[in-house]
Amino acid sequence: MHDRNVSSPCDGWGAGRAVRRIFPDGTLGDIHFLIYNAPAGYSKENLRIFPHYKDSADTDFIAACDELLSDGAVLHQMYEEQQRDASLFSGKPGKALSFYTVNDHEMIGVYKHGLSAVSKDDGKTWSETTRNPTIRTSTGKVWGQRTSDGRFALIYNPTTDGQHRWPIAIVTGDDGHTFDRMRSVTGYMGPQRYGGIDKNLGPQYMRGICERNPQSPDGHIWLTYSNNKEDIWISCIPVPVSESENTPVHDDFSDSKAIDLWNLYSPIWAPVRTENGSLVLKDTEPQDRASAERMLIPSAQGTIALMLEINKVSSKGAAVIELQDDAGRVPVLFSFREDGRLYVRSGGRTEPLCPYEYDRKYAVKITYDCDMNSFALDFDGKKSRHTFSASVRDIARIFIATKEMQQIPYSDINSNGKYGKKEDVLKNSEEPIDPTVLHIHSLHSA
Repeated sequence: MHDRNVSSPCDGWGAGRAVRRIFPDGTLGDIHFLIYNAPAGYSKENLRIFPHYKDSADTDFIAACDELLSDGAVLHQMYEEQQRDASLFSGKPGKALSFYTVNDHEMIGVYKHGLSAVSKDDGKTWSETTRNPTIRTSTGKVWGQRTSDGRFALIYNPTTDGQHRWPIAIVTGDDGHTFDRMRSVTGYMGPQRYGGIDKNLGPQYMRGICERNPQSPDGHIWLTYSNNKEDIWISCIPVPVSESENTPVHDDFSDSKAIDLWNLYSPIWAPVRTENGSLVLKDTEPQDRASAERMLIPSAQGTIALMLEINKVSSKGAAVIELQDDAGRVPVLFSFREDGRLYVRSGGRTEPLCPYEYDRKYAVKITYDCDMNSFALDFDGKKSRHTFSASVRDIARIFIATKEMQQIPYSDINSNGKYGKKEDVLKNSEEPIDPTVLHIHSLHSA
């Protein structure tokens, strides 16, 4: 913790490190100081906001704190705020350490600015930090870990523009040293809701489950991070990390595991869930949306068949279906709007095709041909042909959402970002709107 009036975050002049116990039922113990920042002039005698952890009546809590301070790797994670205390650290560590064990003789540490180091004694001492030329990032954190399949993953913002920390990307490797196959974890990012100092844009400060802690029984990567330094999000990344589909899709949501193969974007007010054998998107979020994405075998020709049901569309919403290539280009788009009509975009122009009804199941089939730059749409027996709205080599995924909105290219605009003012507030974002609800009952590809 630090006094914002006399110091800035991460400058080493904070008051100290605070700690508290989390009980199994989620309740919290009292706050105590773990470390006082002596070089900044703080001590037990002059800093009485919280007691020292040794003064706690909880002996298990004291033992846990002692263990924490004896763990060199964990202690080095505190360097950013305790950097002026030479008694705590050997050499000059990097900031915001994330570490993972490669083997019995080697631990790798990754830091801000794409720095890395090696420890040969389980984190007690570290080599000098060196810049890793393959990690292109700035002051956002890097997360590294061994995955449950015995491989390794690095997760970070692949941009050197510190104002725009977007997207979150993942790379994987076999030996803990060499990584490739970069993929997006958060390709879409929600809007900034209010301005303020140091409010960098984008999903950032990601952290997973440290290898010192019990791991998730499902074996997946669980990642938590801040979006625009506002909402705290959680992402679950299935292991093994997959970048594409290699078998035809036959998803029936009566199978609870079918949803594991989908990429879901599920805000609190726009949840995506499975209910009664269907994938359900329900959106009451005024400034964001729900979405679900399914990877397909990349192909220049193919057929997508889905059974869907539109239950409600608000004045600000729509039930949107897109076919995309691997880079997110959208040659095929159609949407169900509030006026009760299905709209199709053909050759870049969007026009109504036919009416639809709420609470009725519809069979929809899309037959696409990238070589001919066209697609055929069969909506409940009504057939039509259309021209692509983008030229692509193949179709790689289907995308379903509850609003017709595009990702703002934050890296290309002059936005307030971290230099905004707290008065810069996104209007009409604090109250839920009327819902948009749709059910996906099945999806098949050929």
